[in-house]
Amino acid sequence: MNLPAFVLFNGLLLSAAICDVKAFRIPNVLSGSLALAGLVAHPPASWTEFLARLASVVIVVVVCGLMWTRRMIGGGDLKLLMACAVWIPVATLGGFAIWLGWLGAFQGLATLALLRWTPLASHAAASERARSQIPYGVSIAGAGLLWSLPALSL
Repeated sequence: MNLPAFVLFNGLLLSAAICDVKAFRIPNVLSGSLALAGLVAHPPASWTEFLARLASVVIVVVVCGLMWTRRMIGGGDLKLLMACAVWIPVATLGGFAIWLGWLGAFQGLATLALLRWTPLASHAAASERARSQIPYGVSIAGAGLLWSLPALSL
């Protein structure tokens, strides 16, 4: 991945994470832009790579789609993960998933600790929704950054 594609990929993921933290919502335009950028700014070098990325998208749609139907992840998270998969060949999808799992676990534990030790009444912005949801776009963005660092070619 060249530097402009790296910056675009991670910039869009950072924007999605910020939106998710602020409003518990990832705009469709960000996920759509990320998917389109994966084909335009970082096009597959061969049919083999195209098929490897397509396989990643199919795996993410099936696995994360099932998680979405069970309300384990939100629709915005699903769309953002599908957009990430456009960039990721199936051979490195496992590494992305491992980073995502670790970062998601850390984010979940940090959120629980914050809610445990911070009185809810002291924060006007905190709501019952904030107590029951985690902006998973943050973990997705972190996993994207950690996945893309070794892929960066300067």
